[in-house]
Amino acid sequence: MMGAMDSPGLARPSPSARRPGHAGSGLARLAGLLADDTRALFCLALLDGRAWTAGELARLAHVAPSTAGEHLDKLVAGGLLAQERQGRHRYVRLADPSSARLVEELAAHAGPPPAARSLREASANTAMARARTCYDHLAGRLGVAVTDALLERGLLRQEAGFAVTGAGLRWFGGLGIDLEARPYGRRPRARSCLDWTERRHHLAGAAGAALCRHALEAGWCERIGTRRALRVTAAGRHALRELLGLTGADLDGEPAGTSGTAETAEVTARGPPPGRSPVRATRALGSGGPSRIAVDPGMSSCCTHTVRGGPMSAQSHSYAAADPETALKYAIQHIRGDRVQIVEGVIEPVSPSWDHEAAADVVREQIGPAVRRLGCVAGSGNLDLPGSSNWYVPDLAVVPRDLAKGAGALLPDQTLLVVEVTSESNADTDRTAKRRRYAEYGAPLYLLVDRQERACTLFAEPGELGYTRVEGPHPFGTPVRLPEPFAVELDTSALG
Repeated sequence: MMGAMDSPGLARPSPSARRPGHAGSGLARLAGLLADDTRALFCLALLDGRAWTAGELARLAHVAPSTAGEHLDKLVAGGLLAQERQGRHRYVRLADPSSARLVEELAAHAGPPPAARSLREASANTAMARARTCYDHLAGRLGVAVTDALLERGLLRQEAGFAVTGAGLRWFGGLGIDLEARPYGRRPRARSCLDWTERRHHLAGAAGAALCRHALEAGWCERIGTRRALRVTAAGRHALRELLGLTGADLDGEPAGTSGTAETAEVTARGPPPGRSPVRATRALGSGGPSRIAVDPGMSSCCTHTVRGGPMSAQSHSYAAADPETALKYAIQHIRGDRVQIVEGVIEPVSPSWDHEAAADVVREQIGPAVRRLGCVAGSGNLDLPGSSNWYVPDLAVVPRDLAKGAGALLPDQTLLVVEVTSESNADTDRTAKRRRYAEYGAPLYLLVDRQERACTLFAEPGELGYTRVEGPHPFGTPVRLPEPFAVELDTSALG
């Protein structure tokens, strides 16, 4: 007798025969596209709304170009990405706003990202949580704060989603944004988008995209680093306060003021270079009293900020994983005495030798007439690199006089020229780390005076992946021409 499994009437059909055109097959294919770490990382990176080359994405994910190409083929074929080719380069981007919304909301449901493994990673995560773009609209703490303010003022209405009210249309119109006249196709005027760091909704749709574009074009926000992070400028803080009543506490998640308190900030370098000790900087502020700074070498790694408002109250904030950038730069801005800088999370004293100073002075004297003609100043002021654990003190920077007046720190892209002179202890930092960071943060010209190699190199045309134009190295004694707006030929013979 035949067993049940041998009976023709009970033969088990193949999966394809059992489920032809099954409604779940499309969803399974879509889920499969993102069920890979590399492909998911590509999609998250493309939430910045820009087109990336296949090579850039390969470097981001630390995979071979051929591997990246295979993953991108699947994402394009699955409809999540669109591509175009220009010459030898292949550019990809998210196919449309609905693809961006899918990726962002899946990221929100996936839970918090893994704990940062380095200070640099923690700083980048903090910057992303503070303010970023979500495809073409504002997200993070900034996006949620702006959305809350629009709701509180009756400019948005929240029902099943978001809707722009009549007062909201007039408010947007005051910014030069006509949401009624502009053709947005089938895109909704306003919709909600779940924020993956705040776990709350922010404004998306046509209104969210128009507001984000206005914030960037009006200089309220500027991009920092190579990811989606944004920095709210001084002009942006003023505009958001005037238009929506947003304060520093709303944007930064920090108390608006600490006047009349005693504060202690402790910061320790996480990995000092050979021959240098970690540094703890402590500042104690009395109410109206003098500040006391203690620099204590040899401390173990920490990053804390304690605020005490009285004998019975104490509030402690740890920045080790939450906001190391704030703690580090807080200490830098309040240390008195020896100047210090932060390079990739390491606090370094700035104490150049006389030979070092003389080399910088050779450049300063020769560019002096051009600096004055341009209405600029040349000096060794502070440069902040927001969103990273870096705070530089260049040997020489040329900046517009109006920007320098009263400024505590400027940004690399506000300079016209940055000059670094190498020493035995920092040559590799100037050659590699600072060069890469100056390009990333938009310093238009970077002159490296390498005293150890006895040569000068001029870097120009900064981009996210570094400087694209390099002139040199020129041995000392060979003229080096600084392009417009300087149009100066440097005599380097006195640098040796």
